[in-house]
Amino acid sequence: MASDDLNRPLGMDKPSPKPPGRRFATIAVVCLATAAGIGIAVVLVFANPHGGEPFAVATIPPLPPVADRAPTGSIRAPVPAADGNGATMENGVTVFRANREQTPNPSTQGAGPLIIKVPQALGLSEVAAADKRLIEASRYGPLPKIAADGSRSSEVYARPPVFGATIHAGAPRIALYIGGLGLNAAATTDAIEHMPAAVTLAFAPYGEKLDDAVARAKAAGHEVLLQLPMEAFGDDRPGPHMLRTGATQSETIDDLHWLMSRMSGYVGISNFLGGRFTADQTAMTTMLQEIGGRGLLYVEDGTSRRSLGPTLAPSLGIPTAHADVVLDAADASALRTALVKLEAIARDKGSAIGEASDLPATIAAIADFAQTLEARGIALVPVSALTSTTAPAIAATP
Repeated sequence: MASDDLNRPLGMDKPSPKPPGRRFATIAVVCLATAAGIGIAVVLVFANPHGGEPFAVATIPPLPPVADRAPTGSIRAPVPAADGNGATMENGVTVFRANREQTPNPSTQGAGPLIIKVPQALGLSEVAAADKRLIEASRYGPLPKIAADGSRSSEVYARPPVFGATIHAGAPRIALYIGGLGLNAAATTDAIEHMPAAVTLAFAPYGEKLDDAVARAKAAGHEVLLQLPMEAFGDDRPGPHMLRTGATQSETIDDLHWLMSRMSGYVGISNFLGGRFTADQTAMTTMLQEIGGRGLLYVEDGTSRRSLGPTLAPSLGIPTAHADVVLDAADASALRTALVKLEAIARDKGSAIGEASDLPATIAAIADFAQTLEARGIALVPVSALTSTTAPAIAATP
């Protein structure tokens, strides 16, 4: 074998070339296949309206029949007024009236009136998320601002009052707000789910996932306040960035920006503590000017008789209100007494505001009280409906 390998001339053992006919046949087959592929592609693209993209055909079944009964917590849509939107003006406030009735059975009485839930009826589900027009970016996070078209948080996020059919024009009005929410998840959920939608909820700035809690509260129909920790008499210090009387104007504004950036979508500000701060005119003026310039209203819990808020805020053109009765009581009997006092003030003055914290017993008692107001001829309204830019007739005095 070795001699053969050495003696065989190089290149003489190559395979003989293929006949020309076979090569031309192969080229012809390839050309025909290519032409066929191009033809199929043209048909798919131009004859198929989907342009060759994959598609599927599905059959849509008919909708199920409308349920005979209205969903829980629903009301009959407001009867359209002369302006066509079902709203009327009462005491300078736009009021939606609702008739709490069941929908007739469509199978026996025709289509019947449309049944819709209160938040959707008022468009409240649309503002569960913060309105981008009302947000200003800052180094701490989003801050409220007045929109370019003049829209304000105190108006956009305010919940319109909804009166039942039994409430007549000029009936006494009561507003309730629950503070301290956002710190305890169970208490927060309890307030959101069990309080009537007209009850305003106030959130502390130190809770976790505040924007999620605020979105749930607003989706349930509640309007929302942000509580600002303020300097009290004594050593109480609720948390970082508390508003202090000894701070400079720039320090106060910086603390305000940190606090206001903790959540979005609130209608205004409420105090937490603050006996010393609210009695200091310089400190209060700085704070009120900043929140007023950002389109917010101001609500006080009524715990300090020395506060300048009820007179100073209206002088700056800021919508304001203050609680008439603090509803936190040591026992059930004292709480009932406070609620009776709140109702008496409302009947005497025409309106009253009650403030309470998120204690479980307090939430349960106030929820029961609020749900019975309409039967007693009293309208339950959000706090924003009772704010004013006019100072009270009797100013708070030390």
